[in-house]
Amino acid sequence: IQMLQWCWIQMLRWYRIQMLRWWLIQMLQWCLIQMLQWCWIQMLRWYRTQVLRWCWIQMLRWYRTQVLRWCWIQMLRWYRIQMLRWWLTQIQRWCWIQMQQ
Repeated sequence: IQMLQWCWIQMLRWYRIQMLRWWLIQMLQWCLIQMLQWCWIQMLRWYRTQVLRWCWIQMLRWYRTQVLRWCWIQMLRWYRIQMLRWWLTQIQRWCWIQMQQ
């Protein structure tokens, strides 16, 4: 009976250790999965913010170039109009002088 009791106790100990080991492994696996998930989510968030930042910068650059282009065109138009006015005035003066002679 003593021997059976001892064997039974040993078997229960072994079983308890195996169960504890199994639970520990399960818990560690779960923690690892949670950590990996968290890391993955952080990486995706960072990547998304980088992509959005890049898109925003590209849009701003495009907009700036469009605005600069528009300003440049307006300036050239204004300059061309001023030049035409000046030439027209010069031609009119010349014609008037010619008419006076």
